[in-house]
Amino acid sequence: MQAEQDHDNAVTVHLADSCANPGLAVSVLANGLGIARAEAAELLRSPQGLVSAPLSLDRARRLQALLSVLGVRLELRPFELARSSVDLSLQAQAWAEPARIARLLEPVIGGTERDHLHGLCHPSGLILNDLPAAQAAEVGARLRRIKGLMVQRIDSRLATFDIYATRPLDRAEQARLMQLRSTLGLSADAVTGALFANLGRDLSNRVLAALSDLDLLPVYRQFQRFDLHLTGYSGWIAKDLADFLTARTGQPRARFEVVSPADPVRIDLAVPQALARRFCADYAAIGLYVRPFLRGLVENPDNPLL
Repeated sequence: MQAEQDHDNAVTVHLADSCANPGLAVSVLANGLGIARAEAAELLRSPQGLVSAPLSLDRARRLQALLSVLGVRLELRPFELARSSVDLSLQAQAWAEPARIARLLEPVIGGTERDHLHGLCHPSGLILNDLPAAQAAEVGARLRRIKGLMVQRIDSRLATFDIYATRPLDRAEQARLMQLRSTLGLSADAVTGALFANLGRDLSNRVLAALSDLDLLPVYRQFQRFDLHLTGYSGWIAKDLADFLTARTGQPRARFEVVSPADPVRIDLAVPQALARRFCADYAAIGLYVRPFLRGLVENPDNPLL
């Protein structure tokens, strides 16, 4: 009976404002929602910060009060998203071996090792679609016991997509794509290389149907990770900057004397999208030209459509 009451009083928790003690807030949020610390930390960093939690109203208010002391504001809304479905993304950590994780997934979610390995290497990760919130929490808890597996979640109705090219497009294909983008009032993303950016599920499906022969790839915006490649720099690299790059990459100083777009150096690995944007801006401010490459995308074709 209590479980039913908790479900009926489920609330949507919207995290807002900054936090004076992020470490403690992560612990409080993780304990309060029954999620992993990594997921709680991601919620605190996320600009959306939106999560549906099957909490009773009393429990939600207690959590709200605790986090308020730490400088985090929660908005509690009895919102239908609390009963909506959840999409889970499963990705291997950058240091982990995807094949090992694929083997360990079979007893948890069924399916085949081969299919799981293919999904883990997709830019969105291996997606489990439209899970009821309670099932997503249960499955997510079991999956997080697998070392090296990163589990992320989003309410299905909040999912947004970027659409990428998987191959160079010829002039006629480019013209069709640009015409559709103009007709629908959509835009590209010059930072990430997405040809269509920040689309809802229905609009993403509409674009893909209209351009079904172009081999375009929709990727969950929330689950994207990027490797950042240094492609050049302004002027000379000073000693302090050379020391920084050497320490960050493990490459000798001489390697940075021959950097070019055709011969870049990877300086960051598996960076979430929002952080990748910030890093690119920070690097540009000190004269480093950095290009993000979407992990899992076989090719990141340079394209004049951007």
